[in-house]
Amino acid sequence: MLLVQESKLESLERLSVQKMWGNADFEFVCSNAIGASGGLLCIWNRDFFKVDSVIIQRSFIQVQGVINNIFPCVVVNVYAPNEVVQRKLLWEELLNVKASSSIPWCVGGDFNEIQDVNERVGCLRIERGMRDFVDFRNNMELIDLPMLGRNFTWTNFQDRAIHSRLDRFLVSIQWMENFKLLQWGLPRPISDHCPIVLSEDGRDWGPRPFKFMDIWLSNPSCMKLAKSTWNECQVTGWAGFIIMQKLKAVKHKLKVWNKEVFGDVTLALQKTESALHQFELLEEERQLNEDENAARCKTKSEFWRLSRLTESMWR
Repeated sequence: MLLVQESKLESLERLSVQKMWGNADFEFVCSNAIGASGGLLCIWNRDFFKVDSVIIQRSFIQVQGVINNIFPCVVVNVYAPNEVVQRKLLWEELLNVKASSSIPWCVGGDFNEIQDVNERVGCLRIERGMRDFVDFRNNMELIDLPMLGRNFTWTNFQDRAIHSRLDRFLVSIQWMENFKLLQWGLPRPISDHCPIVLSEDGRDWGPRPFKFMDIWLSNPSCMKLAKSTWNECQVTGWAGFIIMQKLKAVKHKLKVWNKEVFGDVTLALQKTESALHQFELLEEERQLNEDENAARCKTKSEFWRLSRLTESMWR
């Protein structure tokens, strides 16, 4: 299941949405954006997760169902309000909902609160909202999974940066007993929040299939190269084998041609994303100096350029 959050929704009013949307493979439910305020989105593979019921509200979406026909569970996508009082109301509402449920829960998203002083740079004392959040987690009987890959999930992107761990997954003990769960904080090149992933399957599914980029056709030499490579590849055997070998030859030539003409955009984008991630990690430890800030700005500009080129290649 994929949980997506866009921006703050501070009302706890129940939505009148009763319908699930989707296609043959996937379904989704959402809490729609209102004006400048964004919403919440949950997407799942209907072959993997069978849904029994859905509750949609301003600050959370609750989906109850069964994973692989053997593990009944509740998954909640939460976007907590900014105000301490409104957050406490949300905690109380979720506690009331869980009181009527005995199956395992997984609550993930932006809780807009930390649990202790170590989860925010420069935080020196425990505040009311922190105590409310810890009480909520304990009363829900949920486990806070350790974050791998980084210490914090949010920054204000100011000169005197503030870093906090506002995003996380909280799970019932049954999840830990049935799955080998890992929680990762991913790179955050642009957004003030970093994506977080709760993963159980670490298997390698092998190489990705070869992709033909539509943008290649904008260069006249592309089709000439494909045609000449196809004609020059002389193979004997049955028809299917001949086609397979010719396609392999064209694939190899186009991959080399792509690097020469367009450059290895994907690799360059990964390198700039990794560089931005390193700046983020460094800033979690100390304030960046003038040269480091300038280097980060230059790297971010390059990231945007490569991102736009990548999107053009996707189109």
